[in-house]
Amino acid sequence: MEYRDKILHLLVSENLVMVCAVACFAIGLGPWSLAVAPALTLAAGLAKELHDRKTTGFDKWDFVFDAIGTVAGLALIFAATLTT
Repeated sequence: MEYRDKILHLLVSENLVMVCAVACFAIGLGPWSLAVAPALTLAAGLAKELHDRKTTGFDKWDFVFDAIGTVAGLALIFAATLTT
């Protein structure tokens, strides 16, 4: 398992879920943003792994780290909303 790749998956997913949540709030989805943003983020991670299946193969650990990054990003969103 290449740890650098896993950390990149985590960080990209963490940032992507936050960007998606802000974009969803901006277009008026309100609280639904906290459901739509992680769904979009995990869909992007799954699409990437399905695409990789043709070249390097599907790596379940990449997707696991995508999920961990998504949860971490949501935790940061909740933490930010609690402090405001």
